[in-house]
Amino acid sequence: MRTRTAGQYHSLVYVTSVLVCVLFFPTYATADPKLADDGLAEAALQYRQAMEGELYGEAADATKLYIGRLLSSPDYDKRQWGDALARLGEAQRLSGDFDAAIENYSLAIEVLEEQTDRLNDSLIEPLLGIARAQKDAGYLRDAVSNYKRSVHVQQVNTGLHSILLAETLDELSDVFYEIGDYRRANGVRQSHVAVYSQNYPDDYLKQVDARVKQAVMLHATGKTVDANFQYNRIISGIESADSGRSLELLPVIFSYVDFLQKTSSGARKFNDKARRFLRRAIHIAEKNKNATPVDRASAYIALGDYISVQTADRDAAARYYQKAWFELSQSDELILVRDQHLSRPKLLNPVPADTPPAMLKVLRLAEANNDSLSSIRLAVGFDVDSSGRADNIRVLEGDPTGYLDPILVRTVKMFAFRPGFVDAEPVNVSNQMYVIDYPVADMNVDFGQNSFSQGAN
Repeated sequence: MRTRTAGQYHSLVYVTSVLVCVLFFPTYATADPKLADDGLAEAALQYRQAMEGELYGEAADATKLYIGRLLSSPDYDKRQWGDALARLGEAQRLSGDFDAAIENYSLAIEVLEEQTDRLNDSLIEPLLGIARAQKDAGYLRDAVSNYKRSVHVQQVNTGLHSILLAETLDELSDVFYEIGDYRRANGVRQSHVAVYSQNYPDDYLKQVDARVKQAVMLHATGKTVDANFQYNRIISGIESADSGRSLELLPVIFSYVDFLQKTSSGARKFNDKARRFLRRAIHIAEKNKNATPVDRASAYIALGDYISVQTADRDAAARYYQKAWFELSQSDELILVRDQHLSRPKLLNPVPADTPPAMLKVLRLAEANNDSLSSIRLAVGFDVDSSGRADNIRVLEGDPTGYLDPILVRTVKMFAFRPGFVDAEPVNVSNQMYVIDYPVADMNVDFGQNSFSQGAN
């Protein structure tokens, strides 16, 4: 995770300000005011058209042109300049140029504060924009600060129940979750749900997404009973608002089943409940006349995944995957979805997110040998056979002590995969890789990051 302090942005901000003036001012400094106004309108139109066409690089260029023409006016409106810098930041963020976006959002905020005050509504969008750019760039703690400030400015100017405020709280909760601050993530999520409830008191279906995210957060913070209650409450709410065959139930069921599998610890009653809900999802997808091939395929894949993880009946799992294959073979657009979900193996039961005792032993051995390890990277190559099991397992990068290699091999043997398919038939797929990165400094609190990729070795 990368972090950057606010102070580091200010040095970049002033460089940006100087560059804008140097690059654009000489060209337009002697322009006629009428021509300058026409030029601004033309550049603004180019920006809007580029943004509508999702041509974000062109939108950024148009905004730079706008700023240059604006600065050519002897008495240009600095607030107009601040708004333009915010638009430039938005175009750069959407084009993936996050650091440049952060610089220009920072300057926009500074300019607007000078012209108004720290609580003016003109700051809402640039504060939210810089927070999003920082989140996308991985500067999560900086993003938290600007999300919180955006929330405060919105509350002052638009009240406590705007949809934009709900979206901002949603994103802030996700950032807290990604950082690992589950307590604050859960608190913000509760506020997010409250805003949606206030905005749509008579439309429960519009509250569903926020409430599902709250259930996920409750589970993440260890409040399993509360999460289970929330899921059942959501399902009952959808049934009351729509019907027992509502398509709105599908994503809720999939999330609930994931919760049940993670909390069941092999308990039969939870596994049976998960299976019943998945069969209900298939019934909804098959009987609801508004269901799409993607709805039906999603239900088939979900039950196939459940069977792959919880039972040894690979043939039964394959039958559901094949049904999904045929559903997603009806058009070129659907085939793209099919290839994304069924053409390559997918890991279904990754390593639990806790520090294994074996890793702690590796650390003690490393300390005894005076090894200064900042991290430990483990990589295992393997094939996935047509039944979804790992085969031909080999260690590509082992730990320095060699202690973990056999443990890692045994772990990979326990993995369950959704197999890759060709022409609706499961096939063997070679050259898969599983990577685990352990940050040694955080070993007592965090298992580290792991990833599964294809064709990497």
